[in-house]
Amino acid sequence: MTRARTRAETKRRRSSSVGDATSAEYTEQLYSALTAGALWFLGVKDMVQLLGTCRTLRFDKSVGVMALSNCSVGVHLLHGCNGDWMDLSLQKQQESTAEESIFWSECQEHIHVARKKELNRRLMEDNKSLDYSRGQGAQMLSLIGKMETRLKPFCSRAYVATPFGEFCRARPVIVPLAARLDKEPNTVWTMEDARNALNSMWDRLGDDFTAPNTAYVHVSELGMHWENIAVAKSETKSKCNFCDAAKKAVREYRKEAKTLMDEFSRVLKSKQVEWRAEGLDDDEMHERRSLLKADLFLEDSYPDPNAAESTADDILAHICEHDKFPVVPFEGMASGLERKNDDIFNALALECQDLCDSFYQPLKHKLATSVALCGQRVHRPWMDTGEDVGIIRRELIAGLSSNGFLVGVYVMKAVEG
Repeated sequence: MTRARTRAETKRRRSSSVGDATSAEYTEQLYSALTAGALWFLGVKDMVQLLGTCRTLRFDKSVGVMALSNCSVGVHLLHGCNGDWMDLSLQKQQESTAEESIFWSECQEHIHVARKKELNRRLMEDNKSLDYSRGQGAQMLSLIGKMETRLKPFCSRAYVATPFGEFCRARPVIVPLAARLDKEPNTVWTMEDARNALNSMWDRLGDDFTAPNTAYVHVSELGMHWENIAVAKSETKSKCNFCDAAKKAVREYRKEAKTLMDEFSRVLKSKQVEWRAEGLDDDEMHERRSLLKADLFLEDSYPDPNAAESTADDILAHICEHDKFPVVPFEGMASGLERKNDDIFNALALECQDLCDSFYQPLKHKLATSVALCGQRVHRPWMDTGEDVGIIRRELIAGLSSNGFLVGVYVMKAVEG
């Protein structure tokens, strides 16, 4: 026999039913207002907060497409243009000619105009890239908002990459990865999940992305720095052990060269007393000085005492010419260099050290704080596009978000000659 409800229980149940009805009614009214046009008046941050408050809105495709279409990044998605952050394959770029190089240009075909109320039809018609029923539309919008503040500043300008007229810049990448059919929707993604998803897209891409440094290393000037940048999420400052090794080597070279010059000066003073006693004139003493220096320092001596006050680049060149650069900080990378000493010097010219300090180091720090897990720097031949002097070389630097998105950048270098 069912127990009769007390007056308090009846009141609570009635109140709960009214609350549920009110909540559903409120959600319906909010949905109607947003889809009728109110959403077009919101910024990315406001849209992210709004979708985060209501499951119905968060899992609705129409609202998701509207929200993505209402931001400067969303209008490019799935178009394959150079503003498409979801384009990992670079298919359209591979079809471009050198004259159509998109390294410098920005997409002018798809432009976001506030409150224009124009949907990205590619997003609306697509049923594969984003699973709105799992909330991926809202997740994509949230990551766009995060990337715009953390990583996009590195993509809005080009940096001098080498002394040879080459430039470097970054292009953001946000790609939803396909989950295994047996993976629960709300479980946190692991590197094994990422490995499986990326391998299903390209052969061994996931293996290399998740591999340890000892198993996969792509040798490049970027890599010499990137693998040696130490980042602590709790700190705002990072350091590059490769650059630090170069600075230390130059300091030690100067110190040794100065010690040799000091010893030469000491011996010279003693000799000058003898030469004056012999009655030598200035020209003869200068000749004796040159002969003494030639006796003490061979033509190809290391270090070169005359280089004590030379520029850091000149000293570094001399260090590399004599195979004296310490490779301990990047031994695995150094073993793969074709012209070790030339490649080391080219990667450590002052322009390259400046690039590391202003671009590589802050980029790595921002990426580390933007993702749950960081993957390996990856390169594939198809990532490079163009011909001759129009070549654009790319390396993928990315991490994994906890909800299964590949998040990072393509670091692009324009080879001018």
